[in-house]
Amino acid sequence: MNPTTLALLTALVTALYAIVVLHHLFPIDLDSAYDARQTRRLFQSAANARPLPLWRTLLRLLSPVTKHVPGSNLAATDQQLLWLQLADQWTAWTAEEIWALRIAGTTLGLVLGLAVDPGLTTLILAGGLFLLPGARLSSAYEQVSRRVRRELPEVAQSIALQSALGKSIPEALTAILKADTVLSRFFGYALASRPSGAGAVPLLNVQPGETTPGWLLQQAQTTGLKDVIGLVARLEQAARRGVQVDVLLGDVAELAAADYNAEVAARAQQLDTTLSVPLMLGLFVPYLVFLLAPFVQSLSQLTLR
Repeated sequence: MNPTTLALLTALVTALYAIVVLHHLFPIDLDSAYDARQTRRLFQSAANARPLPLWRTLLRLLSPVTKHVPGSNLAATDQQLLWLQLADQWTAWTAEEIWALRIAGTTLGLVLGLAVDPGLTTLILAGGLFLLPGARLSSAYEQVSRRVRRELPEVAQSIALQSALGKSIPEALTAILKADTVLSRFFGYALASRPSGAGAVPLLNVQPGETTPGWLLQQAQTTGLKDVIGLVARLEQAARRGVQVDVLLGDVAELAAADYNAEVAARAQQLDTTLSVPLMLGLFVPYLVFLLAPFVQSLSQLTLR
């Protein structure tokens, strides 16, 4: 490491230390929900709001850069955050902050890589720090989406039962909120965020010949989960055509349960292939080493003689 690089790193560390000291002396009390999703405003009261930690506050400085992130990327991240926040995960994050974190990680990787060993190591470190937040977000989202698909048959059956008892669809949706599942929270979010007054939108569009989806289907389409979209689309279709909701959703619940069981079976079959390499490295290789160690030791003694 040359003297110039060492001086730059020293200046950087000193500046960061000064920022930390100033933050403790004069904390920046910014409510992290100032641009957060509406779900967080619905499911977390203002009394629980906490000031952002220093490193999260510094991410705000990258807001001019995150404005240039393609809208499709922000929308995809926003869909993942919607379900994660409904599951009480990543509750204080926005899509812009996620991409600011990825940009900051890339910059940090470039700085460290250039300071230590310019070359391929720099690209690997920068790329790894760029992909890490997205990988963690995608992993958490995959777990939550599987949880939603597991909950879908039960929710569909519950709506069908409430409908069979003579309750309207809004009443049936309100009743399932007591279950407090991720999917029921989504329906609660849709009901609570429905516009009223002059800009009111019907919960379900039941007008014949109308192609504009109702508010519930609009919110389902923003989630990106085809299973949820299919459930709400069937619900609106049944309400529009006057079909018995309980019969239709009973079939939907059975199909959803069958699809989920098939998915679980497919993952179980893939598990043997996935675990074969770790099992070989963790069990077979140590056993082979233990078995061959006496022969190798005897051979080495013969060689030394």
